[in-house]
Amino acid sequence: MPRKEAVITETIAHLVIDLACFFLLAGNFTKTAQTTLLVGAGFMIFLILSYGLRPFLGVLLDEMPLQLHPQAVGCLLVALACLLPPAAAWIALFPAAVGSALFHVGALGESVSFARGFFSRNAAVISTGIFGGALGIFLARQGSLSGWMLPLLLLALALACFFFTEARKYPKKIRSFRNSVVRIFPDWAVLGLTLIPLFLISLVGSLLPADWTEGPKILIPAALCMVGRMAGGVGADRFGPKKTAAVAFGIALLLLTVFTHVPWLYCIGLGALCAPASICFGTATAALPERPHLAMGTASLAILLGTIPGFFRIVPTTSIRFLCAGLLTVALAVSLCLYTDHCRFFHLRKRLSQRKGETR
Repeated sequence: MPRKEAVITETIAHLVIDLACFFLLAGNFTKTAQTTLLVGAGFMIFLILSYGLRPFLGVLLDEMPLQLHPQAVGCLLVALACLLPPAAAWIALFPAAVGSALFHVGALGESVSFARGFFSRNAAVISTGIFGGALGIFLARQGSLSGWMLPLLLLALALACFFFTEARKYPKKIRSFRNSVVRIFPDWAVLGLTLIPLFLISLVGSLLPADWTEGPKILIPAALCMVGRMAGGVGADRFGPKKTAAVAFGIALLLLTVFTHVPWLYCIGLGALCAPASICFGTATAALPERPHLAMGTASLAILLGTIPGFFRIVPTTSIRFLCAGLLTVALAVSLCLYTDHCRFFHLRKRLSQRKGETR
């Protein structure tokens, strides 16, 4: 497991780097683009580059003979994008997207590599980005940040990542999450089944009502989703990934279909929906134990594919409730057949108590 300093640094950096990217998109880029169509195209280009590059960068990082500092390099690239003038907003998209992709693959790959099968140990690093993105959009609309604040903060985080994160090759054959997966499935099936809930989580989450993306209200569902991801990691260790994912998807199924017109219950449902995400990211490394960066990149690709229909509002508003019911039922079925009831926390505590008894 990484040192506490590395976990804290990557958790804060994940929030700030997503904040900076979406501040850049919702601020300089939105002001520069002349039409709504161009704004949408800019956002989609960023998302495709940021998420689509992650599997390729994952392969590169896994195959490199010496592990560098992808988190630090990613922070520096995003800082460079923030320093470019508003007139160069289209150019700034590319270093921001590449830097974001590099940081996410490096940070998530390191967190799962040293989590030793504990979902809660990588949940903090995974969780903060979604709130950072929403906060970046909100601050851009308010015009609350000076031009030099984000680049200086990213530079400080790049230095922190350089000193605190790992600069060596991660251990091969990371099999610690395999106890959380039903053994009868081959690796390719485990990976495929893991990607299905991530795709569905992203798709249902992208169908957030438009009025909840305006003003400070955008921060409420984002904060609940962040808390939900953290709670999902802790719950998986204490009660097992199957029970945690099943309960989370069951609550989301109820709140996102029956209570669609009650905003605060709908937002709680979104938080419950995001809880299994931490489990899915950990499980992806069970399918690719020797390639943790590729596992994280592939999982991110599923999130991108789920975002596209909601981004373009392909789904009619009248059918969202029925669509959510069907998708969440599929996710619930996948979690029931894929995961085991293995509780990492209680299993470890039992072993420690047995050792203490033997020493006595």
